[in-house]
Amino acid sequence: MTSYVHLINSCSQDWFSVLSIVEDLFYNIKANNPHITTVYLRSDEAGCYHNNLLIAALKDVGKRAGVFVERYDFSEPQQGKDICDRIICPLKSAIRRYCNEGNDILRAEDMYAALEKYPVRGTTCSVSRINDSVTQLQVHKLSNFSSFHNFKFEQDGVTVWKAYGIGKGKKFFDKNIFKKRQVATQLKTDKNFTEIHELRKSKSTCDGKIPEEDGGLYFCVESNCNYTFTWIEELEHHMDAGTHKRFVENETVYDTLRREWASKYKNISNNSNQSSVPTQENASLMQDHIQLPMGWALSKTQEGGTRFAEKVRYYLTKKFELGELTGNNADPSDVEREMRAARNESGDRMFSRSEWLTKTQIKGFFSRLAKLKKKGITASNVEELVNSEQDEDDEDEKKAREELIAEIFNQLHTKHPVIFESYNLCELHSEGKLSVFKVTMLKDICRHFELKFTSKDKKADLITVISSFIELCSCGQ
Repeated sequence: MTSYVHLINSCSQDWFSVLSIVEDLFYNIKANNPHITTVYLRSDEAGCYHNNLLIAALKDVGKRAGVFVERYDFSEPQQGKDICDRIICPLKSAIRRYCNEGNDILRAEDMYAALEKYPVRGTTCSVSRINDSVTQLQVHKLSNFSSFHNFKFEQDGVTVWKAYGIGKGKKFFDKNIFKKRQVATQLKTDKNFTEIHELRKSKSTCDGKIPEEDGGLYFCVESNCNYTFTWIEELEHHMDAGTHKRFVENETVYDTLRREWASKYKNISNNSNQSSVPTQENASLMQDHIQLPMGWALSKTQEGGTRFAEKVRYYLTKKFELGELTGNNADPSDVEREMRAARNESGDRMFSRSEWLTKTQIKGFFSRLAKLKKKGITASNVEELVNSEQDEDDEDEKKAREELIAEIFNQLHTKHPVIFESYNLCELHSEGKLSVFKVTMLKDICRHFELKFTSKDKKADLITVISSFIELCSCGQ
């Protein structure tokens, strides 16, 4: 196993920087290992990795380097660069040791010198510079791109999946993706990769067999693996390239029963070889299993808000009016419970399950009604106004927003008199007596009214800042 470290003094953490590093990495891997023809990539979902531009440019980068990029798989947060994260720790230790000897670490070249003096097993480093001037890639963005986590590159396009191994995937052709392809990134190398003094080999010595009863001090952190190891090196090798496996030893009777029960009912289908007639419970489970759509377990994308039904708005408006008449304003939590049990004159349920609202939704509706009431609008004819709030193109909504902004501006505007604690600052300003305050007091006044000042400002500077603020008052105008 080899870890390549690119040291860069300054660059933007964007897709082009990642692409430049990947292209240089491909060239070096191909030069040192000519037999390698296929590359698999994996990372977490940071913005510099998970984006349209990087995915679109990778296949061309592989062709230029003489390798084929087979797949790019994005993992769960904090689970994509575990090998890289583990090798960073000894790299930092080597740099810190170099610094403790009295050497300065100010540039990438200094880090290069530190890692060259104290090399880490299985690692090599170089000093590089990103050439942003050759950026030219232009693509048609893939819709709903953030939900795709697995990409397989093909000769004429790329096939994407939302979850690994689920479904046939969706294919996008290159002719529908590219507007303008990316040329070579031309990463500039100031210092070439150092020589690898000692190889780092992966020994999966503990995989495939059950450890001894006493186990070890170091445990595998994967949830589906319970191997233990005596040495930290064995754990690192197992985490890097080992096979995670959960073994069962000395299982109790209750665990055996649970396992057999789970294995019996984890797969339910109509293709049963049993001659007995299935029970009603099993039949319903079979039916539910058959009707599940593809991707039912995937996280759903957030959709825009929908308008409440007319009878829902009428019900909430009446609740609000009754609260205003009686003086006991309706509590959103109580309304949420009452709404689920509400019935009409015939005794039927007033609302279906899909029309139930949460406490937050009810609270927001009541807040809109309260704002309209302050403007002198009665709740009885509020239906059109509530609808207009949800329509961005409605002229009434624009006017209401302008009035609300004007009202907020008037409230935030400096009002006469300007008071700080027991002092009338308008009066002191007109009489020229602001100088009676000490510097500490003047800074407290600036903090109270959120006026900008610096710690080095003198008394005259602070008085000028406060005077400029008081002149905005109506008495100053």
